[in-house]
Amino acid sequence: MKGLLVLPNNWFSKTVLSLLLLYTVSLYTSIAGMEFFSWLLFIVALGYFLVKGQGPINQRLSDLKVGPDKWLWGFFLIVVVGALINVSDWPRRIEIIGYIRWIFLLYGFAYLLGNFVSKEKLEKGFQILMLLSSVVALYVIW
Repeated sequence: MKGLLVLPNNWFSKTVLSLLLLYTVSLYTSIAGMEFFSWLLFIVALGYFLVKGQGPINQRLSDLKVGPDKWLWGFFLIVVVGALINVSDWPRRIEIIGYIRWIFLLYGFAYLLGNFVSKEKLEKGFQILMLLSSVVALYVIW
């Protein structure tokens, strides 16, 4: 993406930031909540990308990069082809393909964090996340 774009304090950006906060809290409390809020944020990111994005769709897709994009999509393709070739029943195929849903969530979160959160807030949020993770880790060791 071409730099960080921080949207004005309208209801939509406040909603996205609230959902990100709820997602962060659910990371520590509930796997079901984590799944729910992550997919809700993905749907919000996809909707915003399709409705409010600037420029033609091809240009917006080329700007949406997370790093090793070719490797990620190659991995996705190999898993899908492997599931279709090696597994005989459809429910198991869908389950195998479902295990790599994190790729879509990765793109959704990269888009949301790049467009709704300033670099300073992102760094502060990661510091808080690491502090909470350290407390949980110490509690587990104790």
